[in-house]
Amino acid sequence: MTKEGIARIVRHPLSPFKRRALFSIAILAVVMAIGTIGMMFLEGWDPVTSFYFMALLATAEGPALSPLTVAGKLFASLIAFVSIGAAISL
Repeated sequence: MTKEGIARIVRHPLSPFKRRALFSIAILAVVMAIGTIGMMFLEGWDPVTSFYFMALLATAEGPALSPLTVAGKLFASLIAFVSIGAAISL
């Protein structure tokens, strides 16, 4: 390969690292959106409170709030596994 050919491969705009990073960001955004909408629906929280809860849940910080309904608790516990995994992969 010529020098220009190697430089083109190395500096490709969608290199495997960038592609994986964009994919991880997209997965985390989808999981956060599903979690936020789910908590709004199940707990009746406003969007900001629901997003705050999901952000703390995804980063394993430990949310300051706790769901009051059984459905909200089950949803939060299931989404915790997915959101923490998505945040770690990012």
